[in-house]
Amino acid sequence: MRPLESAQENIRRLAEDSTINLPYLKQCCTINRSSHCACVNCGIEYCCDECRCQAYHLYHQILCLGEDRQNPNHPINLLIDVWRQMHFPPETTTIYLIIKLLAMMKQMPNNEELVKKLSNFECALVNENEQISHKILKEKFFNELESLREMTLEIFKSNFYVAECEPWLSKEGFCQLFALFGRNSQGIGTSPFSVYVDNVSSLNTLTKMEKKKLDKFIDKLYSKLEKTAGNFLNSEGSGIYEYQSMINHSCRPNAEISFRNNNFELSIVALEDLQPGQEILISYLDECELNSSRHTRQKLLRENYLFNCQCERCLAEIDQPDVTSDEDFEELDDDDEYEDIDDDEDQDMEN
Repeated sequence: MRPLESAQENIRRLAEDSTINLPYLKQCCTINRSSHCACVNCGIEYCCDECRCQAYHLYHQILCLGEDRQNPNHPINLLIDVWRQMHFPPETTTIYLIIKLLAMMKQMPNNEELVKKLSNFECALVNENEQISHKILKEKFFNELESLREMTLEIFKSNFYVAECEPWLSKEGFCQLFALFGRNSQGIGTSPFSVYVDNVSSLNTLTKMEKKKLDKFIDKLYSKLEKTAGNFLNSEGSGIYEYQSMINHSCRPNAEISFRNNNFELSIVALEDLQPGQEILISYLDECELNSSRHTRQKLLRENYLFNCQCERCLAEIDQPDVTSDEDFEELDDDDEYEDIDDDEDQDMEN
């Protein structure tokens, strides 16, 4: 899995602004379109023929829509459209992961191995010991979930019925599927814009003034992305990783998730020197959430991962007030720290 878009196409789509022009694009965008290919039946594009063949052998024989891929009234397209109306664009992959999973169960000759692998992932909706329930069980999500379940069930029965999967489409089973992906899925950091930012920030040919203008321009773009892509601006997909899902959380992690090759290959990178036998700890929260108050972090971890965090940092901050400060989720635009960028500078950077 590699990006199909250029950095400029990526930022324009995510920011919902077709007028954005990125400076130094040729030097800093690494997309190679020569390896791209497509399914001859439905036209869906792949980053390379290896990915196309892998998808074909895993699930695409069942999931290929042919000419109906462009039909907005096809049940699968209707389902994805309903999901998109509920979530930020990159997170639309979650419902499609469920569809892919069902198609894999239908297509794979030996699906027992897949079921066995799935059993290694946490999917409980309630932590009985701590008396914590997943947020998906809240009443406000009931109608949305039921609508998605009914649409998925119709697709399942019509296109790829497998008896072993029927319990997954019950009301409780469907919630557990969502919990499985919600508690274990990892955003895949293949955003070509984030790679572009890394590359352009490393340019050593810029003057101090050009560097200053560039930094302000990028900050302004990220501020705009906060409105349209939320926490998913650097993730262009999601997946579940068996070994990564076994690593415990800490609000003071000693390792982090990285996609160093800008594809689906996940790396665990140490943030400090680790001793033999020392436990590896990552953060289940994104950078913004990790910088929030103890109360906010605890709330997010309880609602999404069903545990009360007892990490070193949380214990050290135990005397903090049990209230969520307004600053935790303030919009960056409320300050508008970029007002000092005049129109001339914006135009200068876009050319």
